[in-house]
Amino acid sequence: MSTSEPLNPEDEAVFAEINQTELQKNIPANAADQAAFVNALAISQHGNEAFARIAKIIPAELLGTRSLAELMARDTLPIPGPDDREGYSPTEWRYWGSGLLDYLKVLAQCERYGVTLEKVFDFGAASGRVLRHFAVQGPATEVWGSDFNIRHVRWLQEFLPNVTAIVNRESPGLPVEDHYFDVVTAFSVFTHIDAWESAWLAELRRVLRPGGLAYVTIHDEATWEELRQLKEQQTEQKSRLYRSLAAADVQFTTLVVQPLPAERLVYEFAKHGPYRAQVFHASSYVRRVWGQAFEVLEIIPRHHVHQSVVVMRKPSQ
Repeated sequence: MSTSEPLNPEDEAVFAEINQTELQKNIPANAADQAAFVNALAISQHGNEAFARIAKIIPAELLGTRSLAELMARDTLPIPGPDDREGYSPTEWRYWGSGLLDYLKVLAQCERYGVTLEKVFDFGAASGRVLRHFAVQGPATEVWGSDFNIRHVRWLQEFLPNVTAIVNRESPGLPVEDHYFDVVTAFSVFTHIDAWESAWLAELRRVLRPGGLAYVTIHDEATWEELRQLKEQQTEQKSRLYRSLAAADVQFTTLVVQPLPAERLVYEFAKHGPYRAQVFHASSYVRRVWGQAFEVLEIIPRHHVHQSVVVMRKPSQ
């Protein structure tokens, strides 16, 4: 049994809402942004307190024979300032630690399914919360990331020198050749894609090599059940996700006490911009629809905070 301390995103709900109004706008409009970045110190410059806190959120079974102290010492790159973290974690230790946790979970799935990780692509990488660990810790020899937020891409280009960072549009189309990557990840991306889901799945399949892994997070029945429990316990105001759904649909607070009411459920809370919706997928939908493009290996409930993880493989034939 792990004695790790789970991440608690609800503690950071207020922080995560700081930039939501701006993020609803058309993200490519920030192409003209040339404001200087205000970074935080590299995790290697943090002391024993940060080490102790990170150690509580990283299960020993994921670390394996790795030394957390050595992982921290190896990362001498700056941490983006709070305004450039896509709403993740006001504290540097949690931002860095949450990225390490997801990185280790991806490695565990590569090992489980016998995938050699040399080329990795993080779709919707933001400012590299997870991606930085592939670039710094290995074993990948080629690390790519994309985002539609051009400021995020600029941060990656300036401060993660071993990463190839590219801008993607809201609609599919990546400047990458076919069958290129061993692993593709997407954290909190398909939870917001309402209009281009099947096309983006096809695009990720195109750039993934046969036998390669896709590691994608979703809102599913497990997420919905968590929201139901929040209402039952009358603690729903602690959840930013719950509040956003209730604001988007007056019927939500009635529906949430029932099982997930549709295989694919979209809550739209803005008319424009890539952050305009929250999307839920039933596991049956993922296996039936996403299974047309990939072999769905497993769906791991709440493996990324309140989101579940879909592990998929591109068929060899």
